[in-house]
Amino acid sequence: MVIRKLLIILLMVLFLTGCSQNSSNLIYNKEKIDMIDIQGVNESNSAVDYPSIQDLSTIKKILSLIDNIKVRKLSPSEENKILDNGKKMQQKGNYFISFLDNTKETSPAKSLCGLLIILKEGKLIFSDIKTMTGKQRTVSYIPVDDVSDTVDELLKIIENR
Repeated sequence: MVIRKLLIILLMVLFLTGCSQNSSNLIYNKEKIDMIDIQGVNESNSAVDYPSIQDLSTIKKILSLIDNIKVRKLSPSEENKILDNGKKMQQKGNYFISFLDNTKETSPAKSLCGLLIILKEGKLIFSDIKTMTGKQRTVSYIPVDDVSDTVDELLKIIENR
């Protein structure tokens, strides 16, 4: 009986830890990131490329803001709901952040270290770039806790340069 209870507890712990991750696991080769590309959406809902961030202190500040955020994997239906079937990705004030290691490769696909979507309503969506190849969908993660303060800080950095 005791062994059965312990086994159930162990399985519950394994299940719960498997459902959440740390955002640090979704940005690869952080120490090599030397550029951040930013794309946003303007008033006419068109994509706009912002100047890249190449200042290492600003890059480190951004990385520290998003480091160690507890995240959980989104199901396809949750992702569609949060992004309103992709409509949110075309709304003003939302940003798409690419973390790049340009010393390694000149190809954007090979130099990509991480992707982050910042939604103006206070949400972050981390994309697992290792799932971007092949025919399967890209796996996305959302923070478990409120990150609106982090989003505000990120928006200040992006919009006030």
